Amino acid sequence: MSYTARRSIAAAIALLVAACGGAAQPRALEELELAELETYGCGYGFWLGTPEQDVAIRLGVADHEAVASGELAREATLPDEAWQATVQHGRDLFANWCDDVLEPGEPTPDVTEEWPITGGTITLEGGAVDQGCPGELSATLADLEVTAPDDTTIDLGSAEVTNDTWGCFAG
Repeated sequence: MSYTARRSIAAAIALLVAACGGAAQPRALEELELAELETYGCGYGFWLGTPEQDVAIRLGVADHEAVASGELAREATLPDEAWQATVQHGRDLFANWCDDVLEPGEPTPDVTEEWPITGGTITLEGGAVDQGCPGELSATLADLEVTAPDDTTIDLGSAEVTNDTWGCFAG
């Protein structure tokens, strides 16, 4: 192979790597506005994500029995055993959300990293926690913080969120 051909191939590979961004890096959470994220209903919890679906904030009830019995506390300081609270990085994080039928060619969530939410409060407002589908429940998320793998604490902020299909599940 000639020197010119090798050089052309190397340039093409460099352009391809630059266009693809190399290895995917997590989005800078400091730049996100919690109140401006999209919300996703379904299940027992509150689910927020970027429009590109590369960052997801997931606050899911860990104990469904507490919901069914109406005993889920209306306020919790995170972390709390009643809540699975994480921030995920990846691609298509809400693909097929609350959908039990995966069609050919549809994307599936690809979680590359998951960090724990290590601070803040969640306060449930509105209806009863044990309401049936389709229920509606709101929450105030205050002063949420996440801890990155390097032990850096990142302030996610506060927001009012609503799950307008509380208690509904795919299937």
